[in-house]
This record gives sequence, structure tokens and C-alpha cells, in this order.
Amino acid sequence: MDDETFSRIGERLRKAERLGKFEDFSEAVTEAFWDESKLDARVGVVLKELLAMLQEVSKSPKDAKYVDRSGFALMHTIFTCSVSSSQHEVRVRHAEAGAPCALLLGFGGSHVDDLEEQAKFYHSRGFRTISMSNCTGPPLLRAKQAARAGYELRAALAGGGRLHVHICSNYGFMRWMEMMHEWNQGYVPMESLPPLRECLASMVVECAPQIPIDPWSGEAIVLPGSVLHAAQEPPAPPAAEPSPP
Repeated sequence: MDDETFSRIGERLRKAERLGKFEDFSEAVTEAFWDESKLDARVGVVLKELLAMLQEVSKSPKDAKYVDRSGFALMHTIFTCSVSSSQHEVRVRHAEAGAPCALLLGFGGSHVDDLEEQAKFYHSRGFRTISMSNCTGPPLLRAKQAARAGYELRAALAGGGRLHVHICSNYGFMRWMEMMHEWNQGYVPMESLPPLRECLASMVVECAPQIPIDPWSGEAIVLPGSVLHAAQEPPAPPAAEPSPP
């Protein structure tokens, strides 16, 4: 999408909302963000437009069904654009053939810029680095990111280099689970990579939650000796003053 067309992105999104063609939200965002060199200048503009539309819909005098449908479509689009601030961008630092490779997977809402310190750490030690956040959509942008990641992994591991996966928090872990499944099953774009069991050297998990959460109940798991456990303990009674001799 050229700059002149992008300048009318708000009109296009509003027309799609007015006509109930919510699939055009995804198409418009995909076209606007396709060129990675324009991402930083465009992401904020699109998100502000979508948020303004959501406020307008929430105050609309139209019936609840309209508000629910339009509001859900807008919130879903905002969410998918917000999980990865750098969208589908994959940033690579090259190294010598056969060098180890560090795959850096960002936390929810992260930009590849947020992974620069980790990338510098590995690259200064001779690693090739591949940095990306979890692009959850639109589907074509997610597929573009996956294809680029697969290409870079093939290039990194072709010379016999070992893979070191650096996972940042929950969304980094979720992205790795998806990649690992595609890799082990031989799905595109991971179909021509060497077997994972032969090239995976290590995994680092960063930014784990301070309080473990039960995935079914959503409740915090209080572990003995933890800060949360200490906070729930009743205060100790004051020490008795020694009796006079």
C-alpha cells in the first residue's frame, strides 16, 4: 500500500464497519503493514484509528446487536495488532557458517527492538540471531513471518550450527510451542529443517510470571516459602517483654 492510499486508511476501515464487511479489517491491515520498512510509521496510526472507531461504536444509539458485532470485530483487530508491536518483522544478525543460532521470541506486546540487548549478547559471542515477536494475525502477515523464520532457520542450521531458543514470557512460549509442533510434524514452512532433536542445544526462559497460575481455574498457586505465601501468613505476635528480676 503506497502512502497516498494509506492516508485514506481511516475511510476504508469506516466503510468496512458501516457495511458490516469486517473481513476487510484484516485485508486493510495486511496491505498497510506488508512493507516492513513502513511499519513503525503506520502501526500507531492504524491502532489510533481503530480505537477511535471502537469508542464511536460503543456510544452509538444503534441496537445492541450492531454494537456487539462491530465492537467485537474492532477489538479482535486491535488485539491481533497489539500482540506484536513490530507485527511480522523478523530481525537477523548474521555470523559465520556453522555458528550457533539464537532464536529470540518476544513477550506479548513486544517489538523486536525490545530483544536487541539479548541479540547483542549472543551475537557478541559469535551467534547468529533471529529475533521476532508473536504475530498472531492477520493470517497473511503471520504466514509471512513464519515463512521468513523458516528460511532463516534453514540458513542458520545448514552448516551444522546448533539452535539455542531464548523464550520471553508467555507469548514467546506460545510461539515456540507452535513452531516446535510444525517442525516435528514437518509442516510448511518447517518441512526441510533438520530434526529438532538433532540440532536443539538449549532453551532459556526469561520473564516467567512471578506467581504461578493454575491454567484451568486461573487462580494463583501459593507455594510454601514464596513472597505471596509470606504475605498471607498472619503476623507473628510481638515478643513478650522479659519480666523484671
